[in-house]
Amino acid sequence: MERRVKWYNNVACGKESSVNVLRFSEVTKNANGVVIKEFHTEWLGKTAINKRNWHSLVERGRMRGDHEDTHNSLKNRGFAARHDYARSNPNLCLNWKLLMFLAMLIFELFSFTTIAKEARGKRSWMKFARDLLQQLVEIKWEAISYSSILRKAKIQFRFDFAPE
Repeated sequence: MERRVKWYNNVACGKESSVNVLRFSEVTKNANGVVIKEFHTEWLGKTAINKRNWHSLVERGRMRGDHEDTHNSLKNRGFAARHDYARSNPNLCLNWKLLMFLAMLIFELFSFTTIAKEARGKRSWMKFARDLLQQLVEIKWEAISYSSILRKAKIQFRFDFAPE
């Protein structure tokens, strides 16, 4: 793996504003020297960059990128994620994101079950999830809580990890 880093401190970005720029690239090659993966990015920030802290800033930036990627997945896959939940109450943002992550986890696990694959039919996963949610909204809680499947001592899920 080859890593390259360049940084520029106090780059002017307005009359009285400046920013620090960190450019990072990472190239992974196989045993024959053929490039199999490339990662190139640039981060802007207030923290002055130097030889001692550039690596931790890269790691923090990559974590932020992973966070954004997950957030965009939640937004685009029907979980209604938006960037404006923390305006009125900072705890609201955390609580809402935890609920979204929990919903995504449950649905991702459920989507690997054979019953979900059969019930989905030819629908997309998003359409299938919306149809499931619509059914849950219309069913009264008493009907769910007294369901015979939930009263079983043991519920068994069978997972199918074979590629589609």
